[in-house]
Amino acid sequence: MLRVLPGLVRGEPTEVGGAEVTLGPAAAVPPIFVGGNSEAAMRRAVLHGDGWAPSLISPKGLEQRVVRLREIAGELGRPVPSITVGGHAFLGGDQAAVAEFTRRLVEVYEVAPEEAADVPVTGGVEQVAERLHAFAEAGADAVTLNLDGGDWIRQAETLAEAGNKL
Repeated sequence: MLRVLPGLVRGEPTEVGGAEVTLGPAAAVPPIFVGGNSEAAMRRAVLHGDGWAPSLISPKGLEQRVVRLREIAGELGRPVPSITVGGHAFLGGDQAAVAEFTRRLVEVYEVAPEEAADVPVTGGVEQVAERLHAFAEAGADAVTLNLDGGDWIRQAETLAEAGNKL
């Protein structure tokens, strides 16, 4: 589907499952971001996407995968897609929520405990700014965060202040 989606959106005759399909009205193709942390997802992002969107990943984990993403792009003779990390922030000091989130990463997503502990973004303005900087240093072009737990408005203010420090 990633291969045929642009043609379909542009309203071009496109072969889908052995049949020619034309959709209308035609539209501009928005940027296509391919999610997932696996090598297969990275390969799909390089082949068919404008961006790669890993999630539930630490800066160290991202750095390791970015190396492989660049290798895949080189092997396929394609440009390296942009990288937008999706994550979760607990900026209200709710340690029980952080512990539960980390536990679920280990039990449900089978993330190694030491990696899982480094996935959620926590702390105050300085710690958040340092974490965002670490993602940028690891290769992220952008970071999107769900603000989990606690006072949402205060968390948004903390995030905004941290962004001003970058």
